[in-house]
Amino acid sequence: MEKVVLITGTSTGIGKYTALKLDKLGYKVIAGVRKNSDGESLKTQASPKMEYIILDVAEDNHINQSFEMIKNNYGELYSLINNAGYNYVEPFEFTDEEKARKVMEVNFFGLYKMTQKFIPLLRNYSTKNKDTSKIINIGSIGSTVGLPFESFYHASKFAVLGLSEALSIELAPQKIKVCAVLPGGIKTEFAKKSSEDAISALNKYKDGDYDYKANLEYYAQNAQKLEKFMSEPEIVVNVIEKILRQKNPQFQHLVGVDAKSIYNINKFMPKALTHALFSKMFGI
Repeated sequence: MEKVVLITGTSTGIGKYTALKLDKLGYKVIAGVRKNSDGESLKTQASPKMEYIILDVAEDNHINQSFEMIKNNYGELYSLINNAGYNYVEPFEFTDEEKARKVMEVNFFGLYKMTQKFIPLLRNYSTKNKDTSKIINIGSIGSTVGLPFESFYHASKFAVLGLSEALSIELAPQKIKVCAVLPGGIKTEFAKKSSEDAISALNKYKDGDYDYKANLEYYAQNAQKLEKFMSEPEIVVNVIEKILRQKNPQFQHLVGVDAKSIYNINKFMPKALTHALFSKMFGI
């Protein structure tokens, strides 16, 4: 039987590239999208064997339906790739609680619920095939360092990394490998959307509030300038594909020169210096 891979968040960006690449390599890809039109668009670029399913990870009924579909049609799952997620740009002082909760619901709790639901099917694969199944959680270099104006995004990604590490130990006896992929800046719609969000936040503040406008303008300008230095999505896809090929992949995977640089700066430099560096980067 073909190896079945379920990917969340395949309408755009890393998820879309991953679905198309793994389909081309012969995996049975189940692509989670939020709209039928996204799924149909994806299928025009894929082989006939690719399937899509409506899957908003913040909706329990979508998760349950996807589980029943894969259980009834395949009985096992080789890999769950938790990719769905999004950013929220806003000074912490003016955080919208509903938006903050939505970030946590999608980026963390959606990943938690997907993973918890599909463990039995991942275990079925490992037991039946005497091989390791894979849970691949797409975090971010933002899983290791907190940056200004994205506080809840980073909170969610820190949580993803912590959960992933705990599960990598807990699920190892069941031959379910858990890996965290931590990309840096990637040339997808994500960067453009973050810049647009910063611009949209500029006019929210009343007279007498602390003026974050200069910081947000600097953020928006830098996000656009830095896009030319970002990596292509293929480098993330290649890391995911390598994990799937290996029986015992390592736990953490930094992807991109910027991710590795930021990780090492944050790990080995004194915090006072790293915070000064990041403050300068964000015009603070």
